[in-house]
This record gives sequence, structure tokens and C-alpha cells, in this order.
Amino acid sequence: MTTRELYHSVGLSTSDITKIDDPTFVWVIAAFAKSADEPAAAFSDFDCALNLVKRVKHL
Repeated sequence: MTTRELYHSVGLSTSDITKIDDPTFVWVIAAFAKSADEPAAAFSDFDCALNLVKRVKHL
């Protein structure tokens, strides 16, 4: 699986991928939330966010 394929497999759009190196962008992951008012994880570092998503999706 290529890096781009991995990014797409976790739900990133092409537009999202362009933000990976943007230090002002915050990645929010609601992996365990069942509704919008439940907590989400927020990361300013893309690699940290991706690691959580990979663990949740068992990639």
C-alpha cells in the first residue's frame, strides 16, 4: 500500500493531504464518539493523528 493509498484508506481527501505539512492545521479525530457532543482527539502533528487512526482501524 502506498502512502497515498494509506491516507485515502483512513478517509483523507486529496484536499486533506495538502494540509499534512501545515503546522497551523489541527487534526480532529472522533474515533470513539457516537455523537457530535462526545470528546474527540485533537492533534497539531499529523503523524500522531495518523497513528491513532491506524490503531483504531487496525492498519
